[in-house]
Amino acid sequence: MHSFRTLPEHQNILNGAQILPDLCSISLNELGIDKFRLFDDNRKNHFNYENNNELANQLYEAVLYYNTGYINLNVDKFQLKTDIWFKKETWDAL
Repeated sequence: MHSFRTLPEHQNILNGAQILPDLCSISLNELGIDKFRLFDDNRKNHFNYENNNELANQLYEAVLYYNTGYINLNVDKFQLKTDIWFKKETWDAL
């Protein structure tokens, strides 16, 4: 799992499972903000209760059926206000 957006050439340096997208992108999309900020965030683990549970359920499934390579979280199951932080150009503009 990656905390922040990671360049593809650095994603799988340990040759294990890579869980994407990064957690920061999910968190920022949950907030629905267009500027990068996570300070003064009172949410547990930077997610609301429902998204923390959804992440836990999807990670459980990933571990249960573990394989190496890329594992994509189903972001459609999260409560998100936007999807701009899943786009490379959003991060490139920082």
